[in-house]
Amino acid sequence: MKIALIYPRLYGYKEKSFGIGGYARIMLGYPPLSLAYVAAIIKKANHEAIIIDGNILNLDFSKVIKKIKEFSPDLLGFSVTTSTFHNVLVWVKTIKRIIKTPIIVGGALLDLYPEEVMQHKEVDYAIAGSSLYSLPEFLKAFSNNKDLTTVPGLYFRIGNKLIINEEKEAKNDINELPFPARALLPNHRYYSPFSCKKNFTALLTSKGCMFRCAYCCLPERLQLRRTEDVIEEMTECYYRFNIRDIDFYDSVFSANKERTIDLCQKIREKKFDFTWTVRTHINCVDGELLKEMSASGCRMIMYGIESTNQLILKNLNRPAMSINRIRDVVSLTRRAGISSFGFFMLGSPGETRATIEDTFRVSRKLGFDFVQFSRLTVIPGTQLYEDYLNVHKNDYWSRFILDSNQKLPDIIQTQLPTDAVIRYVKKANLGFYLAPWRIIKIILRLKSYRQLINHVKAGVNMLLSYMLQFV
Repeated sequence: MKIALIYPRLYGYKEKSFGIGGYARIMLGYPPLSLAYVAAIIKKANHEAIIIDGNILNLDFSKVIKKIKEFSPDLLGFSVTTSTFHNVLVWVKTIKRIIKTPIIVGGALLDLYPEEVMQHKEVDYAIAGSSLYSLPEFLKAFSNNKDLTTVPGLYFRIGNKLIINEEKEAKNDINELPFPARALLPNHRYYSPFSCKKNFTALLTSKGCMFRCAYCCLPERLQLRRTEDVIEEMTECYYRFNIRDIDFYDSVFSANKERTIDLCQKIREKKFDFTWTVRTHINCVDGELLKEMSASGCRMIMYGIESTNQLILKNLNRPAMSINRIRDVVSLTRRAGISSFGFFMLGSPGETRATIEDTFRVSRKLGFDFVQFSRLTVIPGTQLYEDYLNVHKNDYWSRFILDSNQKLPDIIQTQLPTDAVIRYVKKANLGFYLAPWRIIKIILRLKSYRQLINHVKAGVNMLLSYMLQFV
């Protein structure tokens, strides 16, 4: 059986609703890793798959449809998330009017609102839970015209009746996943704003997070991949796909110091000429670890700071981070030869105009090379959203999946209106990057012409997204 997995262009959805337009746009160069994992699962089940990345190839509807017709698949697959759902749905509806091929969707959104997703009749099948076990069962039953009621976590219709199959408890072990099917991707086209070399990819070494931040919906249990498997995947990236730049897309890359050092040492033993980027927490690094990471090719670390106000951090259930600790770690990072990126979030519970202004002031003195300010969005599956539901007694996101024309829920425990927070986000980002001395500093630290081009792409996309928020 043949399955075409579609990754449509990301821009076009209502970025103002989520307050993350700048970050979403600078991520446009990333590969669709989730679909690459799904394609690998399909291939392992002895079916044929392609990935049509309309995002990186900038394909319009006619070109995507042409590629679908050329492949002549038995199924079309899409990944759906909360923020991009209605953007993807436009593609689903448009394609379905022209091509009658059945459509199946998956993704974390199905764990939260599967019935709402299935209210959109263009979606024929949906899988909630891990695709690792359910998808092969579905493909086997579908291809042989067998009973679909035995497929765990499957949502489908018989006539107008929605059938809901109970999910089976699965161990959902990250170490059971096959390597992403990067052979189906145009690896030479991908980039990040900070990639110094070509080709670029994203790679996971863990899943979940041991922190329980109130705004985050990540699984609370941290799963670490076996180091030897990570090195094997890196070997495939290096020699088969000529990849030279990696974003380790873990939430807390250095959660386990010993494992991180072991991975760094093995990278050096293999003599990989990678440059790489990670995300981690201020409290999960020290001087020794930073030196190991730098010696192995790490060129940027992204730190989630969110706020410089200790009460707000407490409201977000974030680990305590003093200003001195942040400043010291940023300094250590620089001395190790690694650039630092700080994530900040505005509009959290307890936020006031004074705390926002204070975060502006302090953030500029911490020494970060790059920052990203975004607006807190209360997303489903988080403690903040549970608090919201307890106050308002209605499920905003359930209604949003059915109809995108919904007013974004106000954040509880703050008096700042949504529009005011969005203006602060714009002011903070543009104020940080439009300072002439900072632009000069960024240019002087460039390591390649490619990095300059990627910086320019990211800057233009971010600037455009903030401008469009007020059109």
